[in-house]
Amino acid sequence: MRNAVDKHIDLFKAAQRLLTAFASILDVLNALLIAGSGALALMLWRYGEVEVGAIAMVLPLTLQLTNMSRQIAMRITEIFEDVGVVQEGMLTIAQPLQLPDSGRRQAAQGRHRPH
Repeated sequence: MRNAVDKHIDLFKAAQRLLTAFASILDVLNALLIAGSGALALMLWRYGEVEVGAIAMVLPLTLQLTNMSRQIAMRITEIFEDVGVVQEGMLTIAQPLQLPDSGRRQAAQGRHRPH
């Protein structure tokens, strides 16, 4: 029993490390998107390529995109977790019977097997 619990804890820790790495990478990419969009907008405004209104729309738009990316990533993660739960359930149910009833036992209990 102890080995099974240890294995479960190790798998849980590995999954949490993977989720933490995924969230960290997503946060870094989102930060780069916000900073890059703002810098590009300011550079284009400085050279007169875009107007002030375009710059005012860049940061709210990128913030909305980062919020959407987090929600989409969470939903995709939940889908894969659900698939894993179903696979574990299938493995649990698909185990062969360890103690099958024999005909002798049924006869000893007064039951007869159908012909």
